Amino acid sequence: MNNITRCFLIVFVLFQVSSASAQLKLGLTGGANFSTIRFDGASIPTENIMGYFIGVLPRVVVTEKFNLSVEAQYSAKGFGLPSDTSTQYKIEYVDLIPQFEYNVLRGLWVGLGFNFAVKISEKSKTEVENSWIKINNAHFVRNLDAGLKVFTRIFITKKINVSAALNTGIVNIEAFKFTDQNGDPIASKQLNRNVQIGVGYTFGGIK
Repeated sequence: MNNITRCFLIVFVLFQVSSASAQLKLGLTGGANFSTIRFDGASIPTENIMGYFIGVLPRVVVTEKFNLSVEAQYSAKGFGLPSDTSTQYKIEYVDLIPQFEYNVLRGLWVGLGFNFAVKISEKSKTEVENSWIKINNAHFVRNLDAGLKVFTRIFITKKINVSAALNTGIVNIEAFKFTDQNGDPIASKQLNRNVQIGVGYTFGGIK
């Protein structure tokens, strides 16, 4: 059992035990990522790639219309480089997302959060070699990332919900320095962009 699995299990057990309190709700989340990286300065065209995420979502119920939470996710993001033999890069993260939710209408919640991410690995693949290969040298991105998250969540039942979120990076994650034809460094930065479509389950349900 790796460290990521241990962390998720510990969080799950702690909040499952604590769920007897009416003020604490534990949720599970999962779904698809549609992500890319925006290159500013270097002007590199990129394409979205599809990944996935899974996570735990403990909520503190402040009022019937207001929740606070810190979501923990494993999230596979990345980007594609369009060419004759398209190359894709996958960056795996563990994300911690402090956030709040507000109940606009019955079953409809909107929210805002801040994303803090730690990189686990970088991988790449091409159409010729269609398997993910771990990158050990010349990393494209730094080990840490931070971003802003906005989202909406719709409860279909008291326990089951669907969600959509936009996460935009706010710090430069550039680790690989690009140069011009003369070999001079190009002033640039890289920012993660990610859209998540997911489903969730809340133990005990919402009111």
